[in-house]
Amino acid sequence: MYCKNCGKEMNEYGICTNCGWRYSAVQTRQIPKRKNTLPIVYIIVVGLITILLLISNWGNGLSAETIGLEAKGGSIWYLLYGMVMYAPAYFLLQRKKLRWCALFLLVGAAIYIGTFYLTNQDYVNQLFDTLDTQSSSSDDVWGQIYNAIQSEADKDYQEEVLMQKIIADCLHAGYTAFIFATAVPSIVLSAAILFTVDKKVYTALLIVSCILALFLTSINSVMLLFMGLSIRKDYDLLLLERKQKN
Repeated sequence: MYCKNCGKEMNEYGICTNCGWRYSAVQTRQIPKRKNTLPIVYIIVVGLITILLLISNWGNGLSAETIGLEAKGGSIWYLLYGMVMYAPAYFLLQRKKLRWCALFLLVGAAIYIGTFYLTNQDYVNQLFDTLDTQSSSSDDVWGQIYNAIQSEADKDYQEEVLMQKIIADCLHAGYTAFIFATAVPSIVLSAAILFTVDKKVYTALLIVSCILALFLTSINSVMLLFMGLSIRKDYDLLLLERKQKN
């Protein structure tokens, strides 16, 4: 069946996803109810991920204390992350305002980045600070290197300090880059939700998002997968929402 307004093919419910026109007969018949399997699985996955993050935070606290570093706690941030990621479940179950899922994805990604600095996960940054301290007895490492250069007798020591400083800085920079890269999968999926107009393109971006998440955030990839699949199942409704807004 094709739309009489724009000529585009209509979905199985007699709704044109291009212009929003509805076939009159669709108003007189019951639209088949769609199952909520994927949204329910998403809810379960978010709960499991939140529990695992809390356990991981507790373990990181023990590791920090074992090596003499400060344990920050910060479990409240993982609880907040879980609450934010639970919010899209409402839209997935209601099949309304699916675009809002993108907003909560981005907010969740920002909170997840913050957990690297506000929870026991921050012990990694403390380790890098320890490396910097051990590389020199002076607070001004580069000043010490400059002074060492002035003396030929200190050449070997200068090279050792310089190498330690470079390694520590490179590791720290790489870790920081990794932290901010954890937001990329959520950004990709959010872009797919907000901007794609073709289901195949959406599916491709969903796959890319899940693969990136698998390498960057591990367990979060499962959460993104079931959110993405749930929206994919109702992709015609997502397109219809955009057309109605415009």
